[in-house]
Amino acid sequence: MGKVQDETAVAKAVAVGDSEQQAVAASGEKGKTSSLHAQYSEWIGYVSLCFLLGNVGLQVFSHLGMSMAILSNVNVNGESTKLLSGVEFCSSNDTIFSDWWVAAGSSSVYEDIIDCADDYILADEGKEFSDLETCLRAEAIGYQGGEECILCYQDYVNCASASSEEGGCLNSCFAAAVFGGADEYAKCVACTVEKCNPNFEVCIGYSMPDPPDEFDVRRALRDGRTLRSTEGARKLASDPPEQLYVVYEISFIKSIKDAWDSGAYGVAILLTLLSGVWPYAKNLIMLVAWFVPMTTARRSTVLKVLTRLAKWSLLDVFVVVIMLAGFRIDLQGDVIGRIYVVAESRLAIYTFCLAAIWDLVQGEWMRTMHLAMAESEPDCDPVSSVEGSCLLTSATFGASATTCGSCARVTHFLLSLVQLALLICGCFLPCATFALYGNAFGLFFNNEPGEYAEYSAFEIGTAIVAPERIDSVHSVGGTFFLAIIFLLCSIFVPAIVFSGMAKALHLQPCGPFAPRASLLKALASFCDIVGGFAALDVFLLSVVVTMLEWDRFVNSAMSTLTDKFIGCEEPCLESRSDVQYAVYLMLGAVLIGWILELFFTYVFAQIYHPAEQTFWGPFLFNRLASCIAK
Repeated sequence: MGKVQDETAVAKAVAVGDSEQQAVAASGEKGKTSSLHAQYSEWIGYVSLCFLLGNVGLQVFSHLGMSMAILSNVNVNGESTKLLSGVEFCSSNDTIFSDWWVAAGSSSVYEDIIDCADDYILADEGKEFSDLETCLRAEAIGYQGGEECILCYQDYVNCASASSEEGGCLNSCFAAAVFGGADEYAKCVACTVEKCNPNFEVCIGYSMPDPPDEFDVRRALRDGRTLRSTEGARKLASDPPEQLYVVYEISFIKSIKDAWDSGAYGVAILLTLLSGVWPYAKNLIMLVAWFVPMTTARRSTVLKVLTRLAKWSLLDVFVVVIMLAGFRIDLQGDVIGRIYVVAESRLAIYTFCLAAIWDLVQGEWMRTMHLAMAESEPDCDPVSSVEGSCLLTSATFGASATTCGSCARVTHFLLSLVQLALLICGCFLPCATFALYGNAFGLFFNNEPGEYAEYSAFEIGTAIVAPERIDSVHSVGGTFFLAIIFLLCSIFVPAIVFSGMAKALHLQPCGPFAPRASLLKALASFCDIVGGFAALDVFLLSVVVTMLEWDRFVNSAMSTLTDKFIGCEEPCLESRSDVQYAVYLMLGAVLIGWILELFFTYVFAQIYHPAEQTFWGPFLFNRLASCIAK
């Protein structure tokens, strides 16, 4: 009788011209096939198709464009064949400055610098740098320099005229100017040598000779006048150069080629699959899941697996973020001058990151639409309420409908605590180090070889937007975008999701004090959806890939720089990277997280979305039922 009524309902739906989705919904037959496009309005499907095509366009652009560039204050494409002396190229070589020093007389040079800078600083706001330069050229025989060099002399005088509270020498030098005693003079000179000379030497690229025996500081501070200081004292030793040049550019295709040519076949294949093939495959899978008819169970499995694996395309994004954090070189030498090298992200990695997040969002949206359709069918009977019970005790396992025993619940809860502890420690303890070595140390640079930078996962995300980094790049907005996505997906989202799952499964009060079932479902649904964005495991893999590829990518750029401008024996200058113990803590958190997520996915689907019980759930938990019951 029921079958006749069903067939009658279908016939009526077709007879009155209803759509295909009405006819299919009326049938209620198990195992029927239908497409989401047939169940929803056509315009929703076409908008979804446009989004999929747009995502593919972003992926193509990302794979063809530049993801990152290595920048330096040295122009490797210029005509120069060696480094000029001076960080800001104030002098064309060391001898010009020293010749000027000898020809003019050391005492005269000190006075010339102060006098010219004094006139400039006390002048009107409209005074040009060229006026100070003209003064120096007229007063000092043989002076060589340009507009950039004027700041060096200006800051030297600002330092001498600033108060001790501001890090200057006004207190000592003012006493010398007023009293003119040998002790006061000695204190003034000692102060300027200690506080003013270091930054001045960094700026001009030349080590200052010893000060003269006599120095008329009255001319610097005549009549007791205090020189007007500029807005803050510039820290020249750490400021990035104003002009940076491209040394080496990295694209997705180039990175794979370099990895393959260097023999890192595993890394090349991994990048090709996860960041090359998989992004396009995700869009193709979503296209099929929306437009191709299939059973509810099959579409549930396809979309669930898709949303759990979609995050792995973020691998390339995380690799770039780690390289941005680890690659910053700032070396100073008496002869070579300063070498400043930094990594900068480019447009292609921003569009790739956007496309990856876009995929995750659209996949979760499509899965939500599928579940809404599936659970509207008459034969779908989700558990409507778990009032008075915890999720873990509400679920059954195995063919015999075994419930979770107290021993299993305690074990599961302890695993959740261990996982959270490993996650927190792993994200805030050192996970990677980057150091510089080579024959250039001791020959050209004052820095010690082996000096290293140490980063935790959290510090990697914050380091790329630190002031000393962000001031030297042009892509400020894009860099902040990468930092936010990295910190959210690798640290904060996993911590929130793991805590939420533990609360939903264990810490939910039972009995008369249990909250409404709707709140419990909202928490579990939040963890289920947002869990697709938790990418701690992707970050862990990206650390491994970066460490394997670091020598090839970074040292290729370094060799381009050193071969042309330094020319010492190999290895002249190279960077090395290494993993630290926090990586192993995060590995433990990831492995435990996978186990706990299997439990959560099984329980969540059984209680709220029976249509989404994947094929591996019953198979796995049938075998574990006897153990879980203990």
